[in-house]
Amino acid sequence: MKRYFFIIISLILIGGCSHQEKEEGTNELYLIPSGFEGTIIVFYDVPNKPVLLNLDVDW
Repeated sequence: MKRYFFIIISLILIGGCSHQEKEEGTNELYLIPSGFEGTIIVFYDVPNKPVLLNLDVDW
């Protein structure tokens, strides 16, 4: 009985420790006009291009 209890507690601890929240995607906001239909492609870290202006607006 103690053996099963130990196994169950071990599995709970291992499962709880391995659970991490993962951020998927980016934390970026793109302003796309209402009703827009089409494809949007975003390129990151393009060499020899200036950095885009950051508006720092609280949405």
